[in-house]
Amino acid sequence: MSEYGDSSERGAKRGLISMDNERRPARPYRCGRHGQFLGAAPASAKARRERLLRQANPQIASWASFVEKFEKFTHILCSAAQYGANPALELEYDGLRTWLLAHYYDHAATIRSRMGDDIFEPHAAGDDAAVRMDRFEAIFLPRTIQELLAHDDGTLISLISQISHAVYSVEPVA
Repeated sequence: MSEYGDSSERGAKRGLISMDNERRPARPYRCGRHGQFLGAAPASAKARRERLLRQANPQIASWASFVEKFEKFTHILCSAAQYGANPALELEYDGLRTWLLAHYYDHAATIRSRMGDDIFEPHAAGDDAAVRMDRFEAIFLPRTIQELLAHDDGTLISLISQISHAVYSVEPVA
């Protein structure tokens, strides 16, 4: 017997210590009914797909969400142009306008390159002041649909069509 005790006794102590450590996995992991390690908590299939898509190519996910918001926005504008503005459309317009203010300029250069030569035109913007903006900005910079419709000279639908053509002509990076 050595000064450290019997070798079988040391082994038993080490075994108990390692068993205790195996019973206490790190917090982000799940434990089974009897303390066995089950691995990380599973993510939903949709969350995994979105994460992988962002890791693979962040521009694709960003462009896809931009196009989705753009479609909702243009649907609201077309409804307002045809039937007039109402409080529900104004509320939706405000939310999507806020989103576009935050995200349009990430994609502005790409969209503007598809709009043609005369993308910047003077547009009336509140208080009858002429402001130079691109065609896309002309539909989301007004604060309300009422303001947008008040300055419409009958070309809103064709303007939306031109912008849609530019947006849909962009091919996402593969």
